[in-house]
Amino acid sequence: MKPGRLIFRSLFFYWRTNLPVIAGIAIAVAVMTGALMVGRSVRGSLQDLLFERIGNTETVVTADRFFSSDLADSFANDGSACPILYLEGVLIHEESRMRAHKINVYGVDDRFWKFQGISMQPFEDARAALVGSSLARLLDIKTGDGLLLQIETQQSIPKEWLYGKREDIGKTIRLTCRKILPPEKLGEFSLRPSQGDVYSIFVPMERLQKDLNQSSGANVILIAGKEAAGENFVRDTLKENLTLKDLGLKLKDLVSGKGFLLESGRILLEEAVAKASIGVAREMGLQFSPVYTYMANSIRANGRFIPYSAITAADIGKGELSSVEVKGAVEKIQPDSSPPPIYLTDWAQRDLRVSPGNSVEVEYYVWLEAGNLVTRTASFQFAGVISTGGDVDTSLAPEIPGITDAGSMGDWDPPFPLDLKQIRDKDEKYWNRYRATPKAFIPLSVGQQLWRSRFGELTSIRFVPSEGANLQVSEENFRRSLLAGLDPGSAGFQVKSVRDSGLEASRGSTDFAEYFVYFSFFLIASAILLSVLFFRLTIEQRVKEIGILKVAGFSSAPLQRIFVFEGLILSAIGSAAGIPGSLLYGWLMVFGLRTWWVGAVGTNRLTLHVAWQDLFLGAIAGSIISLLTIAWTIRGFKRNSPRSLLSGSLENVTIRNRRTRILGMVAIAAAAAALSPLPLRRYHKW
Repeated sequence: MKPGRLIFRSLFFYWRTNLPVIAGIAIAVAVMTGALMVGRSVRGSLQDLLFERIGNTETVVTADRFFSSDLADSFANDGSACPILYLEGVLIHEESRMRAHKINVYGVDDRFWKFQGISMQPFEDARAALVGSSLARLLDIKTGDGLLLQIETQQSIPKEWLYGKREDIGKTIRLTCRKILPPEKLGEFSLRPSQGDVYSIFVPMERLQKDLNQSSGANVILIAGKEAAGENFVRDTLKENLTLKDLGLKLKDLVSGKGFLLESGRILLEEAVAKASIGVAREMGLQFSPVYTYMANSIRANGRFIPYSAITAADIGKGELSSVEVKGAVEKIQPDSSPPPIYLTDWAQRDLRVSPGNSVEVEYYVWLEAGNLVTRTASFQFAGVISTGGDVDTSLAPEIPGITDAGSMGDWDPPFPLDLKQIRDKDEKYWNRYRATPKAFIPLSVGQQLWRSRFGELTSIRFVPSEGANLQVSEENFRRSLLAGLDPGSAGFQVKSVRDSGLEASRGSTDFAEYFVYFSFFLIASAILLSVLFFRLTIEQRVKEIGILKVAGFSSAPLQRIFVFEGLILSAIGSAAGIPGSLLYGWLMVFGLRTWWVGAVGTNRLTLHVAWQDLFLGAIAGSIISLLTIAWTIRGFKRNSPRSLLSGSLENVTIRNRRTRILGMVAIAAAAAALSPLPLRRYHKW
């Protein structure tokens, strides 16, 4: 009889013991392949969720300020770049009064839907809103329901600073739900994709711009297309096309007509902007004077006081302010002396009736990082008089909403406490004539130390071209050089590839394929052990047959090959049978991840992802493992004599004695470990 025929006849004859072998292999393959499917399903589902939530967006440009929406045309004019407004807000269902906090509020127009490749009708009116299905489900919103949207007005001045408003900075917008958007229609659109539910609402961009007092402003640009959306390309394009207005900066001609100054819509110039500006001025040979103007609650001397006055920290007599003369100066007082010097305008000096060397106290507010407003006082020594006029004018003070735009001091509406009773008629007359022109000057280093802020330490920088240079040409050259040398990242702009970062996040820190292989280890081991035991049972049933074949002249090697081929066939059948089981096992685990163990993934929107690579790899791995274990069970053929095999014994006395000795040594080692608690005590103490 040929070996092949012997193998197949043996497989059919011993089918009762072969079935458990196949079952064990099938279970092992099903579990391993299913575990691989789980890992792929988690990654694939998170990627599907990412693509659903970002749509066609590849890269986003965000800013901590508003910029011109026309900036989006710099990246592409074919619809692959789109400006939007993005805020966080609170949505209230008008009827039930239920509310949702920190929802995504998007101001969009037709360009957004074109960018995303979605056919959408324009907003019916300024009150129309499109609500994401998750948000609608949370608040039980239906089409036609009235909504109240509360948003911050996004003032340019930081609210954590003295001039930033901390109260009444919100605005309530009345809306009507016109449509509920499902997830596949970007109902869960998000610039920061996450695994949990996303609550989003879309409102007309023009309406939101009006409510925010931003006629054509945006704070996010969406960019699509692999080439156009590359981070380096986007950064270079952004740097080439940014304007000072986009950065919240402006150049203004000095009242004297001799130069120009740089100011920020945030009042304080950011440190990066200030350094870049000074660097450009030095390269161009411009004279410059950094200025830090602050509001003093009072200036006191000789029992008299001046309420609510601008006080400027600058280096008088240097740079652009070199033309400012000090009358009656005390030469011995240096900027770093104690107390430091203070210079009063002629108006302030007459009001306080001070003489050189007299002590002057300045009281002012400071907004602490802890979130409270405190009053502090600094002492100075009067060092001289500065005449009002020339370079000493209202341009030294920044534009402060609620103060510099007021018609009178009695109309001031500052974000800090104000006692209008202290304002005198002479103060009103000064305001009507000189507006916010400072009444006192101190050294720049002293002012920066007193009014230190993390948002900046200058309110403006004044520049004067060299003698004979054209003012307009110098100003334009300065503008171009500043924009060329300023890094958008340091000026509040960020470029981020949301698709790449989202894909990286979707891979996660947990390999669920590996995790579930470990999780199912005992099940896999039990299945393999079942296969080994029943295959060994098959061999034990054929011991006498093996002995007859050996007596007939067969050596151990051909007999081992016969059983190996039998094991190979059983492994192949078991692997094939395990494939359908792997689908069931993978589905069950994915179901568990989106229900019982949803906290492990963070979302219940998981689906089973099947790939032939996982099926092939799991089947091959299961076949190899089972085949190796089967080969291990038949390794002792050559150690058994034909006589012992004919007697029905698969193991001879030598093998049995050797196994007994090994088990004995293992038992002794285990007993020694149990009787020696010192190592355990040491590890426990650690």
